Amino acid sequence: MIIINADDFGLSKPINKAILECFNNKYISSTSMIVNIEEPFKDAVEIILNGLIPKNSVGIHLNLEEGKPITENIKNLEFVCNSAGEFFYNFRTKNRFYLDPVVISLIKEELAEQISLFKTSTQFLPTHIDSHNHTHTEFAILKTIIELSKDFGINKVRLSRNLGNGIGLKHKIYKIIYNYILRLNLNCTNYFGDIVDYNEKILNEKFNYEIMVHPRYNEMNKLIELDGEDFIIKIEKLFKQNNSKIVSYHSL
Repeated sequence: MIIINADDFGLSKPINKAILECFNNKYISSTSMIVNIEEPFKDAVEIILNGLIPKNSVGIHLNLEEGKPITENIKNLEFVCNSAGEFFYNFRTKNRFYLDPVVISLIKEELAEQISLFKTSTQFLPTHIDSHNHTHTEFAILKTIIELSKDFGINKVRLSRNLGNGIGLKHKIYKIIYNYILRLNLNCTNYFGDIVDYNEKILNEKFNYEIMVHPRYNEMNKLIELDGEDFIIKIEKLFKQNNSKIVSYHSL
């Protein structure tokens, strides 16, 4: 089966609208929501509560990279937040194999509050956990992600990307180890990559796949992918090449 997940629900109102259009046209089967950017998040929650997107198709997009944190203490971590107390795309500027336990506790506090806000706002739990800019795939917080998943009863988590070109030997070994530990504790697909990774492949129906997409609009109000290319052309090419069942994480 294939999960086609649109990241960044709750990042902006135009992105929310693009994701809703994709659901309406059955281009996607799942999305993951950012909760710490106030107005777009409220808009995303309203879309869900109005029944425009199925509740069993929404995961959480944990965020340490963009917007304002929910908790106060994490604002003091200079490599996570800038002088204005906002995330600034610095967490993944280098590999994070180890972090001080005090730092980990502040990160865990923030991520737990993000999950709690999702739950209280929607009145249901996320179908799965993934993250903005793949921060959850840093080894230093792997144990934290597993603990949070078990604390909240969310047993499905996105893998570290393991399909497609451009994965060197060191990264491949890292991903094998990371994904192995993740699978020992939680449910995951067999493979994960973006739509470019999949567009040249015929998928094996024996395996489960997650395909990450980032639908949005360009200045001409045309639906595009994150790379600026036509979203519909890419997704229709995928559908033409593969007949596997399209589902959400709820079915995993």
